[in-house]
Amino acid sequence: MASDHGNKPPGIAPSVEWSDGELRVSLPFEEGKVIDAKWRPELTTVVRIRELGAEDWSPGFETPLQGCSFVGLKPDTEYELQVTHKNAKGEGPAARMRCRTQPSGQMGEIVPFPRQ
Repeated sequence: MASDHGNKPPGIAPSVEWSDGELRVSLPFEEGKVIDAKWRPELTTVVRIRELGAEDWSPGFETPLQGCSFVGLKPDTEYELQVTHKNAKGEGPAARMRCRTQPSGQMGEIVPFPRQ
């Protein structure tokens, strides 16, 4: 079956929204027609970040996706990351990693913390 991805309706763009634990996706497919879907993933990931040595973690964010990127980080600065998984029973144990931004501000290699 052939597909013409260039034939989306004018003025309507696909959208993805994450709010209050619910993922919503809206996909236009013909003139004036849109497919809407929403669901609550059973497992999400919570990510927090802080500069090395800072006392408090960022408020963090929850996402159903398996990856993320950070913007606005300070160049040549070491950061700690904390990642947990969350389900209906709450958050699981945290995995902690350390990384250093490059002089450009991009994140460099991520190194897991040693087990304590």
